[in-house]
Order: sequence, then C-alpha cells, then structure tokens
Amino acid sequence: MALRQYAASSSPIPTLSYQAISRLQMFSKFVGVYYPTDQRNNPSLFCHYIELLPDALPRNQPLSSACAALSALQLGSSEGDQNVLMQGQQTYAKSLNQLGLALSHQTSANMDETFGTILVLGLCELFKTINHGEGGWIRHVNGGRQYLQKRGPKSIDTALSQSLFLNIRHASMFEGIMRREKVFFEEPVWQMVAHKIAQDDILIELVDIGVHIPTILEQVDRFNNEGPTILDAAEIFEIIGLGQERLKRWLQKHALAKGASRWELVDHRQVEGLGLLADDATFPKLYTFENFGGSHAFVLYNLFCTILVRTYLQFAQTLKDSEVQLNLFPDESIKESEELLVEQIRDLCRCCPFISRPNSAVAGHVIALFCTGYLRAILPELDLPEESAWVEKMSQNIAPKGLMEPMDCPPAGELYRMRTKRPSPIIEERQRLVRIRS
Repeated sequence: MALRQYAASSSPIPTLSYQAISRLQMFSKFVGVYYPTDQRNNPSLFCHYIELLPDALPRNQPLSSACAALSALQLGSSEGDQNVLMQGQQTYAKSLNQLGLALSHQTSANMDETFGTILVLGLCELFKTINHGEGGWIRHVNGGRQYLQKRGPKSIDTALSQSLFLNIRHASMFEGIMRREKVFFEEPVWQMVAHKIAQDDILIELVDIGVHIPTILEQVDRFNNEGPTILDAAEIFEIIGLGQERLKRWLQKHALAKGASRWELVDHRQVEGLGLLADDATFPKLYTFENFGGSHAFVLYNLFCTILVRTYLQFAQTLKDSEVQLNLFPDESIKESEELLVEQIRDLCRCCPFISRPNSAVAGHVIALFCTGYLRAILPELDLPEESAWVEKMSQNIAPKGLMEPMDCPPAGELYRMRTKRPSPIIEERQRLVRIRS
C-alpha cells in the first residue's frame, strides 16, 4: 500500500550512489573477513571497533581504502584470484598515500579514523601479496605506537579510540616479544588507560601481564651481553617468578574461581573446521571454549607460560655455561622445568585449533599464526618430532590462505635471538681462555 501511494505521488525517485553501495559491500566483506562470528552475542572489546567503523567509512577516504584493500587481499588470497589481489595492492598503495596526507595535517592526524587506518594497513602487511620481506607489519606496529605516544593517553576518550588502543597495545606486545625489547605500554600511565576502558576484563588483565614480558627478555639479553653478576641474576629470576605468579593469579580469578571452567577438552573430531588436522591424532583431545574471547585469552595465557618457562631454562643454562655459582634456582629442578615446558607447548598446541577455525576470522587467525610461528622457532631445540610435524600442518591449515606468520615478517634478526644456541660474547671469551690454558 505504501509503495503504491509513493508511486502515485509526484515525489522524485531517489537516486542510489554506486560509490555508496560499493563501500557498503566492501565494508560488509571486511566485517566478514575480520570479525569472529562466534562472539557477536558476547563481543570482545578487542573487536569492538569493527562495529564502530560503518559511521566512519563514508567520511574518511584513507580508512575506506584500507578496509577495501584488506577485503580484496583476503578474497583474492582465498580464491586464488590474481586480479583481485592486484586490486588489493593498488588500493593498499592508495590508502598508504592518503594516510601520509592525513598525518601531515594536525586536524586529520588526530582523528580516530587515522588511527584506524594505521591499524587496518598493518593487517594488510600480514598478507604475502603486500609483504615482500621488508618488515611492513613491524613498521606499521612501530608507527602506530609512535603515533599513539604522540597523541598521548588523554586522547583515548572515545569508544573507537579505546578499541583501537587495545588493538595496538596487543600488537605492540607481540612485536616487543619478537624483538625482545621493552614497550611503553607497561608504564603505569598507559596501564591506567586500559583499566579505565573496563574493569575486571579477562583479556585486558592478561595483556597487562603480557606487556611486561618483552622487558624480561630484554633484561636476559642484557645480562648475556654485559656479563653476569649475582644481583642481576637474582633480579632476573625474581621477575620471571613474578610473571609466573601473576599468570597463576589471573587463572584463578578468571577461570578456577568462577565455579566452572571456561574451556573443555574434547575429542579432536568434535572440533569443526580442522581441515588438514581432522585425521591427525597427535593430540587426541583439543580445547574448546565458550566463544572467541575465551579462546583468545586462553591461547595468550598458554603462550605467556611457555615463554616464561623457556626463558627460565635458557637463563639457568646461561649461568651454568658462565660458571657463576649461584644458589638462586627455585625449588623445582631443571628436569621438572623441562617437563613443564613440554606440557606447556602441548597445551598451547591443543588450544590453537579452536581460534584458527574459519569463524574466528582474521582476528583469530593472526593470533594463531603468531603462536605457530613461535612454536616453529623453538621446537627445533627440543626432541619433539610429532609435535613439530603437527605445528607445520597447523600453520598450513589456517585460513584465510595468503597470511604470513608475524614471525616471518622481517626484520627477523631480533627474533632469532630467541632460538640461537650461540653463547654470549662474554661466555665465548671465557671458553676461549679455557682452551688456551688447556
């Protein structure tokens, strides 16, 4: 009835903008690419900015182009369509130029949409089509961190800026672990920003612990390079132990104290979307979770535990090699710690498939790829051939195709310090003197 009345009226027929329709379609594709489908009834603050972007896209060309580029890259990679991939490359370059212009003007530089453009372009750098071995993802994370530092903590005052802040903090934590260098997000003023966004949030509190891990790794490297002292060694054991204790308290608060577990071990055949892993019985049981947010947090928890146990073992070996006689080791033996490391690695493997399913989208796949990259870096040190083969399958299985593991994004020199077996210069010099004497 209303349609017939409208047809009979003298009102002009509205015209539809092709550009507006195209933007809407591309944004719909972007949401499908990035936004996990199993958390829409219980959304994570980590992904909240996806819900806020539709209002921003029509009025911001750099952000609109960045979302279009990411969508084209994922579609072209998953379908093997070179024309779409070329379109993604061209749109990425266009957005990059637009971002440069936006940053050159104070007004546009301070817009949340500019912040969002930096974040989305960083995701584009995880695709092999864009990343040609020039460390693009790391550059974008560094750029986003410097951009945020220049804006200052007081600028995080809108829902969009808060969600973007949580994302860049998360990415900077990963990048800091790769480089083994401190990130400023561990500073109290930036921790307060996160706490103002939400109280008692399971992921925010976990990343509060994670942003301190790069500092631990940096201190271990400094110890190796500058030489061991009793005070330095005691301090490093203390901060490793403190990190482990904080993780234990986090687990008790957000899981064990709830009266019911947030996760469950099930037969691996019950987990959907396993692809190449469907018939692999290396891990007969895998973890399932309430939703994307739960799997995100538990994957990070296991990753942090693995890093800290491995760092403890590496540091203990460094002391042994340097002939520093210190009675600083915790009660558990080195053998027990080695067994614990193997169990932590296996637990990390068991929880990665859930977050790498298709419905976890790019948000989950990037997290899973970081974990598989880390495991591939450390497993050659250990005699775990079945686990190594499983992780190789896992990394090949993660959709969308065309994504790179963040740890494969150069420059990788800093990363591989984590798995080098070469002793520090001071230890090498001591070994040389021993050889001379003998």
